[in-house]
Amino acid sequence: MLASWTFWLVALGVLVAYLSVSVGLRRRAERATRTITPGKAFDVSVIAPQIQRVRQDYLAAAHYRSYHLFHSPGLLAAARRLIMGLSFFRRETHDEVSKQG
Repeated sequence: MLASWTFWLVALGVLVAYLSVSVGLRRRAERATRTITPGKAFDVSVIAPQIQRVRQDYLAAAHYRSYHLFHSPGLLAAARRLIMGLSFFRRETHDEVSKQG
């Protein structure tokens, strides 16, 4: 009887069912005991001057920061070369057009 495949498959099924139920019950208990922590406060005084600038003059506030400081000219040139190298952006010469047609 112990050598039967059916016995071992049933035993395996019982063990898997037991593990599934015990893990599910443990997760449910953890969810029930989990406490909700209050969120952290946000210090608005840091950004208050920026908000005031936006309220007074949106366009001036939009151009307040110089974004050129964050972008290296070499990085922009490398990105431009990469994009221009894609086949969609390549310009075909007159010779290439006449060969295709």
